[in-house]
Amino acid sequence: MDPIPIGLIAFSLMLSGALLGIFGRGVVPAVHLDADSRDIMKLAISLIATMTALVLGLLISSARISFDTTTTSVRSTAATLIVLDRVLGRYGAEAGEVRHLLHRAITQRMDSIWPEDKAQSAKLDDPDMALAFEALEDKIHRLVPQDDHQRWLQSRALEATNELLQVRWLLQESGSGIPSSPFLVALIFWLTFIFATFGLMAPRNSTVIGVLTISALSVAISIVLVLEMEHPFAGLIKVSSAPIRFMISHLGQ
Repeated sequence: MDPIPIGLIAFSLMLSGALLGIFGRGVVPAVHLDADSRDIMKLAISLIATMTALVLGLLISSARISFDTTTTSVRSTAATLIVLDRVLGRYGAEAGEVRHLLHRAITQRMDSIWPEDKAQSAKLDDPDMALAFEALEDKIHRLVPQDDHQRWLQSRALEATNELLQVRWLLQESGSGIPSSPFLVALIFWLTFIFATFGLMAPRNSTVIGVLTISALSVAISIVLVLEMEHPFAGLIKVSSAPIRFMISHLGQ
């Protein structure tokens, strides 16, 4: 679900609701817009505005937690990869081939998640990468330690590889960008109703229309930003690749 089209739809609905209220005001009987009626409408709008604020806050909190969790996972992965590379280096020349395969797999994974070509999208679901890391784990398991120190290093390498395989699935799930659709639909519906009521009670002039247009645009932008955080590897707001690039620059040292 692309955030920008959703934002445009939300903006169009809110602005349409406001304009419908402004230009439809003349059709509504005057008795329906007297002081008592306005008081009741204000109370109803206050209630809906409170629910809207709660739902929007819930969406922001959920998206932010998901984004921060993904960022933490990327940093943890970078640290684990550096540790794995250093452990294999300490193991000795016997692990040279495994170390080479690790470097190649990391570079390919980097290119698939953060491609140099901006037109390409991030590829999280890559079965070849899963097979590559599973093959890497098998090769580490087949190493024949010569002493207790190498056995300990082999054990640490297997633990690190298993951790990487687990994190891969977590990153793939977090990058799926599944929005909270019922909350989103309810939010846009309530906002449209609020703007329609604003228009119904507002005078018909260019200043009011301009203010309502800017307000609708601001709310739509906030919805887009929330949805962008649910796509941590694509769009305007992305998880930084700096930890992985830093890790790659220190491989083999």
